[in-house]
Amino acid sequence: MYPVYTYHDGIYEGGRPDTDLRQADEQYEMISHWKRSWAKRGWNPKVLTQADARRHPMFQPITERLKQLPTVNSSAYELACYHRWLAVAVMGGGFMSDYDVVNFGFEPREPQSDLTIYESHFSRDEVTPSCVSGTAYGFMSAVTAFAACDPKHVTSDYNGKPHTSDMIVLQKLRDTGLYVIAPIVRSYGNHGWDTAPLVHYSHAATAETDRVPCMRTSREI
Repeated sequence: MYPVYTYHDGIYEGGRPDTDLRQADEQYEMISHWKRSWAKRGWNPKVLTQADARRHPMFQPITERLKQLPTVNSSAYELACYHRWLAVAVMGGGFMSDYDVVNFGFEPREPQSDLTIYESHFSRDEVTPSCVSGTAYGFMSAVTAFAACDPKHVTSDYNGKPHTSDMIVLQKLRDTGLYVIAPIVRSYGNHGWDTAPLVHYSHAATAETDRVPCMRTSREI
């Protein structure tokens, strides 16, 4: 049975404000639904954590480098987004999915390249790493690109503040050959979402509705 990995490190837990604890509960609900949707299609869904990423011998020096990249988000959140790539590299590669990507018909398979990104918005010339597959080499190549990038070349302006992320770095590197694109994922509400094999229920896509019930009821898995 082919594994599919998601990443969760509890950044909303540990005595933080009640609003963050509510978000933590929502994350566990999404992870539960994510597991059911992928398992129903024959995958073996597994949740990775920072403990998995820490198994890589380069975890500490890479993390120190990633901390230097600017972000408008909390450092814990942004580092989790980078560490997930390292965790999957440690596992030998495979498929990595955000836990707000629901599987409605994507069957188990081997990665088709060293690194493939499955969500792309061609109208904006952007990719979103909500679902990715690849070899250990491909995932480690992405980590290396994140750690080695020049912040000046990958930083965007966000309400007057410098910001970058794994997604922004990948968008900036789109024409370098680091990855290939297979646009299978559809964002909830966008054209074709109701028949797509994979649907991404992102914060932005579900801003006008209640995210968790939307994931559970918009389509039957």
